[in-house]
Amino acid sequence: MLTFIFIVYLALVWLIFDILKLAKLDFRAKVIVVGIGLAICASILFAVQVLAPSSSNLMVYQYIVQIAPRVGGRVIEVPITPNVPIKKGQVLFKIDPEPYQAEVNRLSAALAEAEQAVPQLKASVKAAKGTLEKAEARLVWAKVEYEKTAHLVASQALRQVQIDKATAELRSAEAAVQEAKAKLQQAQLAYESEVGGEHTMVAKARAELAKAEIDLEETTVHAPSDGFVVNLQLRPGSIVSGLPTPVMTFVEKSDSMIVALVKQNALSLVKPGNQAEIILDMYPGRIFAGEVETVVWASGQGQLTPGGDLPEFFDQQPRGLFAVRLKARSLPRDVRLTAGAGGMAAIYTYRGKPFHMVRKVIIRMRTWLNYLFLS
Repeated sequence: MLTFIFIVYLALVWLIFDILKLAKLDFRAKVIVVGIGLAICASILFAVQVLAPSSSNLMVYQYIVQIAPRVGGRVIEVPITPNVPIKKGQVLFKIDPEPYQAEVNRLSAALAEAEQAVPQLKASVKAAKGTLEKAEARLVWAKVEYEKTAHLVASQALRQVQIDKATAELRSAEAAVQEAKAKLQQAQLAYESEVGGEHTMVAKARAELAKAEIDLEETTVHAPSDGFVVNLQLRPGSIVSGLPTPVMTFVEKSDSMIVALVKQNALSLVKPGNQAEIILDMYPGRIFAGEVETVVWASGQGQLTPGGDLPEFFDQQPRGLFAVRLKARSLPRDVRLTAGAGGMAAIYTYRGKPFHMVRKVIIRMRTWLNYLFLS
């Protein structure tokens, strides 16, 4: 930019002193010309940098999804081609489903068995109640026998050994009642155990089956959105694990993110909504209209990492740059904002519109100079 301003000023001096001959270029005039030139260049340079800042560090970013399968196994099919657009839901690759199908079959049988076990538990409760009733009836009979025997022994109609036998029968009947009560309680707990209105045994089997069905479904991995896969190395026969280890990189076909790095001292007047112009190295001679979406008022260089050590402060280069996110407007159909595309941007603040013309001329010169760097 400074070179452009200097060339324009020299052209103006040449026009005044050599073409129009409005003054004589003596030593005094030369000193004045140099002084005025430096002052004008410095003033214009400062005004343009603040009122219409630019950035030659512009980069286009896109959202990247690291594809990692939730289940492991042997890959049996990879039906896609790298760098070819695919639609959301299209199959990326398949894992051998046989082990997971076998698990689904096993758990389906377990669920049917659990559902059949519930009526059996109900029958167990009924049987336990019958056992308790028999034990209680036996206890009543044992008490009657004990009281009758005790009366006869007291009147010496029976021997002492008879009362000992009756006592043993009574204790046995009481123990049988306690045992029958415990089994009834156990059978009731097993039968009445529910989760969400369903028996816990059935609910557990159903949950395990649902997880197995999800795992079976996950053996086929689908595209999360429209986009394409780059650097495809996965092949049939490869073994993938269920750990979160990416096996391919998926580039989403979504709105690209344009980020320009601008010096901090040039951001004082930059606001969201400011008009901008964007040039991309891959499209020489073309300028795209845009606007400022936001300024990221933070930098990783200003972050202190939590820890037990004292922070260390040292000079980091380069410094003094903040990210400005831009949005392109009305792009032609033949223009693609591909990830990694670089270029330059000019931002026009709400002040100093006459100085915007200088920046517009400079950025147009820059986009035409991009033709010189074509390989």
